[in-house]
Amino acid sequence: MISTKIKNLRKANNLSQKELAQKLYVTDKTISSWEQGRTEPDIAMIIKLSEIFHCQTDYLLNDNNPKNETEMELKIALTAKEYQDLNILLKNKTTYQGEMLQSDTYLALPNRKHEYLRIGHRGNKNILTYKAQQENRCAELEVEVDDLDILKKIFQNLGFIPIGTVEKLRQTYLYLDKYEIALDQVKDVGYFVEIEIKKYELDQKAEYLKLIQVAKDWNLNLANLATKHYLDYLLEKNEKK
Repeated sequence: MISTKIKNLRKANNLSQKELAQKLYVTDKTISSWEQGRTEPDIAMIIKLSEIFHCQTDYLLNDNNPKNETEMELKIALTAKEYQDLNILLKNKTTYQGEMLQSDTYLALPNRKHEYLRIGHRGNKNILTYKAQQENRCAELEVEVDDLDILKKIFQNLGFIPIGTVEKLRQTYLYLDKYEIALDQVKDVGYFVEIEIKKYELDQKAEYLKLIQVAKDWNLNLANLATKHYLDYLLEKNEKK
């Protein structure tokens, strides 16, 4: 089991739970939860664990049964040049699906941590999303809405506070009729590529491994995995100003 492997590898590397947590930028409670089998690391954390422990990702994933709600995607930060070069390659070797300006406004209640609402603009559609962070997974519910003005008044009356707006230009490509590759230019944050599995053909362990290989096939640097939401990066940048 992955819980036992993480525990054994941590001890073999003479690391405490707190020391491992610091390397991964998580809490020691998260490490304890993994080792006790209550939760499991997502794909980004599995890659980082393999780098810290100098082992293969398939060793950690072997006999592992990730929960169905685990998002099967990778998000990697890019430089401006990497973004431009990758965009050219994708246009020549994949199916272009389109370009869209997206704006997401996030709201939260002061007494509810790790939960928020997102009002997203997707072309002519307005999408209301509820998100709740649970360890390294994120529960998500979405619904299309019509009258944004009324919706915003309702949230204001309920005490929701706007915490930030993320604006991005997204270009989307389909690769091998299976992977959606999105290039994101995020205002005041930077450049990213996100690879998401759209068609599941194998068990999740095998899909994880193929997803990692796809990233390598496109010469993406897995050391630059983006493990946070765009909102988190935006808020961190604003705090430094």
